[in-house]
Amino acid sequence: MSPDIAPRVNPPDASPRFTAAGLGTQPPELGRYVLLRELGRGAIGVVYAAYHEGLDRKLAIKVLNRARAGRADLEARLRREARALAKLSHPNVVQVYDVGDLDGRVFVVMEFVEGRTLGEWMREPHSLEEILAMFSDAGRGLAAAHAAGVVHRDFKPDNVIVGVDGRPRVLDFGLARPLERGLGGIDEADRDPLPASASRAAGSSPVKPEPSEPSEPAVETNIDDGTPDTLDSDPEEEFGVTLRTDPNHREGQLDVLTRTGARMGTPAYMSPEQLMAKPVGPSSDQFSFCVALHEALYGRRPYAAKKLEELIVQVHAGAVIEAPAAVTPASPDSSHAEPAAPVVPAWLRAVILRGLSPNPADRFASMDALIEALEPPAPVRSRRVWALGLGLAAVVAVALVAGILAPARAPACPTLEAATAELWTPERARELANAFTRSELAYADAAWSIAEARLSTWAQSWAGQRVAACEAAQLHRGATASEQPDASSSQRSSLDHRRACLDRDRRAFAALLGQLREADPTVIEHAVEAAAALPDPARCGDADLLDVELPPPPAAVAVEVAELRSHLAELDTRGSTGRWESGLVLAQAAVEQAKGTRYAPLIAEAHVTYGRLLAHSGVSSSADAALEQLQEALDEADRSGHHELVPIAATELVSLSIYTKPDPVRGRLWARRALAGLDRLEARVGSTERAPNGGGRALRTGQLGHARARGQLGHARARGKLGHARARGIWALGNLERLDGANEHAEQHLRAALELLDTHAPGHPDRGVMLNDLGNVLVARGDRAAARVIYEQALAASVQSFGEGHPRVANAHYNLARLAYEQGEHERARAQADLAYVIYAAARGAEHRDVGAIELLRAGLELAAGEVERARAHASKAKVIYERELGPSNPDRAEPHEMLGNVAFMADELDQAILHYRASLAIKRRALPPGHIGLTPTVTNLGLVYLNLGDLDQAIVELGQAVELLEAGEAVDPELLRANRGYLGDVLLMRGGPGDHARAAAVFEAALAGCSVDPQTCEDLQKMRDQATAQMR
Repeated sequence: MSPDIAPRVNPPDASPRFTAAGLGTQPPELGRYVLLRELGRGAIGVVYAAYHEGLDRKLAIKVLNRARAGRADLEARLRREARALAKLSHPNVVQVYDVGDLDGRVFVVMEFVEGRTLGEWMREPHSLEEILAMFSDAGRGLAAAHAAGVVHRDFKPDNVIVGVDGRPRVLDFGLARPLERGLGGIDEADRDPLPASASRAAGSSPVKPEPSEPSEPAVETNIDDGTPDTLDSDPEEEFGVTLRTDPNHREGQLDVLTRTGARMGTPAYMSPEQLMAKPVGPSSDQFSFCVALHEALYGRRPYAAKKLEELIVQVHAGAVIEAPAAVTPASPDSSHAEPAAPVVPAWLRAVILRGLSPNPADRFASMDALIEALEPPAPVRSRRVWALGLGLAAVVAVALVAGILAPARAPACPTLEAATAELWTPERARELANAFTRSELAYADAAWSIAEARLSTWAQSWAGQRVAACEAAQLHRGATASEQPDASSSQRSSLDHRRACLDRDRRAFAALLGQLREADPTVIEHAVEAAAALPDPARCGDADLLDVELPPPPAAVAVEVAELRSHLAELDTRGSTGRWESGLVLAQAAVEQAKGTRYAPLIAEAHVTYGRLLAHSGVSSSADAALEQLQEALDEADRSGHHELVPIAATELVSLSIYTKPDPVRGRLWARRALAGLDRLEARVGSTERAPNGGGRALRTGQLGHARARGQLGHARARGKLGHARARGIWALGNLERLDGANEHAEQHLRAALELLDTHAPGHPDRGVMLNDLGNVLVARGDRAAARVIYEQALAASVQSFGEGHPRVANAHYNLARLAYEQGEHERARAQADLAYVIYAAARGAEHRDVGAIELLRAGLELAAGEVERARAHASKAKVIYERELGPSNPDRAEPHEMLGNVAFMADELDQAILHYRASLAIKRRALPPGHIGLTPTVTNLGLVYLNLGDLDQAIVELGQAVELLEAGEAVDPELLRANRGYLGDVLLMRGGPGDHARAAAVFEAALAGCSVDPQTCEDLQKMRDQATAQMR
C-alpha cells in the first residue's frame, strides 16, 4: 500500500445494497421509480439506474444515503443541484426531471446517459480539431448555465460525460450557485462538497465495488500528503475524494490536487479567487475550463505544483508552464503506446493563457466569447500552410528550414525538465535537506520543507522563462532569415535584456543554494524568507516591464556592468539569509567599482545593496552610514530614471526610520516617495501595454498569438509584482504611524497592506509579521479583544509559513502572553511566555534580546504575584541583555529600567524608583520625537512616586504632563486617559491651593465623559467632582 494512502473503515450503510448479480433484499422501488441497478456510490449519495413505467424511460436517480438523511446541509445541496439543472434545457447539460423525498431521503431524477467521462475520453488520442470540437460543445453547456444565472464552480473533465453519441454533457452541479445569491459566499451548507462525478452515467461518483458479504465493512482511502491543509480536509471525513492519475505521472500515482474540499471545488481546476475563498462568477468557470483544455491539449495541467500551497502561489503569479514538447507516438509494436499530443498553435495557446489570467477582468467577457475564440483564425482555416505569410505557419516553416523540428536533430532549446535541472535536481534537494537535518534546531526540518517547496516552484518558473527566451531567440533568428521587416536591433536588445535578467536570477539562486548549504542557525532561521525574496523570473519575460527597462550601459563597460549586477544579486542573497555583516566589505568595494563604470543606474543599485546590509547588520554605528547610502541610492535612481529602484530605496529608508534610527517625520516623507514611485512605475507599465510598439511589433513578425498572450498577461504579472511592493510600502507607512502614535491611521494602513498581500502574494511569510504589527496597533488603541483574534491569526500564519518552533512563531506567542498579562490573565500569560521562551532560547540562545523580552514579561508576572525579588532578578537579567544587544538610541532599552522602577516602587524604594524612571525617560526622549505617546507610562509612574513621597507639586507637574500627552495622542485607550485624569484630580484636591479645586473639578468632569465601563469607578469620579465643585465655593 502506498504510504500516502491511509485506510479508513466505514460503518455499514443502511441504504439499499446491490450486488453484481442484481438487486439485494431491499424493495427495488423508490416511489414511482423502479430501481434497476446501482451505478455508483459516493460518501453521501448513491446513483441508480431506474425505470419509469409511465414514461417508459430509463433514468438515473441520485439518492441521499440513509446515514446522511436528515442532514439539512446535504439535503439542501442535493436540492440545489436539482434546481440548478432544472433551469437548463440544453443538449450539453444533463437534464433533470424530478426531485423528491421518500422516507426522509432526498432524491433527484435525471437523464440517463450511457457513456464515459471526458477525462476518460481524453486518455485516448484525438486530433486538435476533435479536442476543440468536444470542448466547445462542453463550453456551450457552461454558457447555457451562465445564461440561466448559474455558475458551476467545479468544472473538470470528470464532471462532463460523453455519451455514446459523442455529445458531451456537463453534470454534477452540486456546487453551483445562482448569480443573484452573491457569488462564492460560503455558508454552512457549503462546508462539505458532494463527491465528484467520475462514472459512466450522469450523476454518479467514483465507484468502489461493494463487498460480496454484507458484513464485510467498506474500505475508503483518503489522500494525505503529510501537510497541514485545512482547505482540503473535512473534519468529519464524510465526503468523497476524486483519485486521479495524471497521464504524466507514474502508474497509479495519486494527485492530491484533485481532492474536493471545503474550498468548494477541486483545487487543481480552481480559479485564484476560488482558492482564496473569494466571490466567484462565470469567469471562474472559464478558468477551470481552460485548465481542463490545457490538460487535453498538452497531456498535463498548466501548473507544475504538486502541493496545494505551491498551486496557490503559481496560480496567483500566472506561472503557467511553458508549452510541453509534443509527445512522440510510440512504435506500433510497443505495448505501452501513449497518445501523441497535438501540435498546439500559438493563437490557441494565447486563448488558453487569457482564460488562465489570475485577474478575472483579464479573461474573456463571457463563455460564449471564449468559445468563439477557440475557432481558428480565418487565414489558418482557409489557406494551405505553405501559402501563409504570417502567423504560426511562417514560424513552423522557418523552423523546418533551420532543422529545428527535424526528427533527426536534437532540439535547439532545452525541455522544461532539462532547464529546471540546470538549477534544481533531486540530488541538490537531498544535499540541502541533509544539511538542515544535521542542525540541532527543532524547526530545521519544517523550515527546509517549506523553503524547498518555494525553491522548487521558483526553479520551475525560471526554467519556463529560460525555454521561452530560447524559443523567442529562435523566432527572431527565423524572422531575420526570412527577411521580415521588423527583425530589428531593438528586438535583439530586448532578447539581450531577457537573457541578462535570467542570468542574474540564476546566479542569485545558485548563491542562495550556497548559503543554504551551510545551514547554520542564522541561515535556517531566514531560509523561508530568503526563498520568498528571490526575484520573480516572470519579470524577465514580461514585455511590459522590459519596455520600461533602463537603456543599456555603454558597450565598453557592458560586460563589467553585467558581472557586477550578478555580484550585487549574490550580496543581496547573503542579506536575505541573515548574513548581513559578511557582505559589508564586498558591498563597499562594489560601490566603488560601480562608480568606476559611470553607469548611474548601477551606482544606485550598489548603494541600495550596501545601505541595506548596513541597516540590517545590527551595528548601531552603521545606522548613519546606512542612511547616507540609501539616500544616495534614492537620489541617483531619481536622476538616472531608474524607476523600479526608487520605491525599493525609499522603502528601505522607511524601515531604517522605524527600526534602526527612529525618525517618523522623515520616514513619512520617504514612505510617500516610495508609493509615488510605485504609482509612476504602474503608470509606465500600463502605458507600455497600450503602446503600439509591443503588440504591433509582434504582429509584424508573425507572432500574433504571443502578442495576444502578452497583452492579457503582461500587465497582470506586472500588477502582481508591483502590488506586493505596494503592500510592503503601505505596511512600512503603518508602522511609522504606530511609532508616531497615530494608531487609527496605522490600523487602516496595516489592514490595507494585508489585503494587498493576500491578493498579490498569498501565503507569503510577510503575512504573520503584518498581523503581529496590526495586533500591536489594536492593543495601543485599547481594542484588546480584536487584538487577541489578530494575534491568533498571526500565530497560525507563522506556523504555516515557517513551521513550529521558529522564532516567528515565538513572536506570536509572546504577543499573546503580553496581551494576557495586560488583561490580568496571568496563568494564560505564563503559558504563552513559556512557549515563547523555549523557542527563543533554543533558536537564538539564552542571551538574545528576545529572551530579554520574556524576562521582562516574567518580571511583571512575578511582581503581580507579589514576588518582588524574583521580579527584580528577571528585570536585572533583561537589563544586562538589552544593554549588550541594543544600541543606545534604541527605545527598547528603556523597558528594563521601567520594570526595575516598578519593582523599586513596590518595595517602597522610592528614590531608586525615581532613578530608574528617569533613566527610562532619558532613553525614550533620545529615541522618540517630542510629545510622543510612548512617554506617558513613565511620566505617570514618576508622578505617582512623587505623590507617595509627599511631593505634591512635582506629582502634579508629572501627572499633568501625562494627561497632556494622552489628550494630544490619536485614538488612545480611553480608560488609560480616564485613569490619569483621576490621578491628577486626586492630587489637585489633596494640595488644595489657589485654583486647584476648579482645575480638579474640570479634570473629573472630563474623566466622567463617556464613563460606563465600571459603575464603581464612574461613581467615585462623580463624588470627587462634586467634592471639588463644593470646595470651589
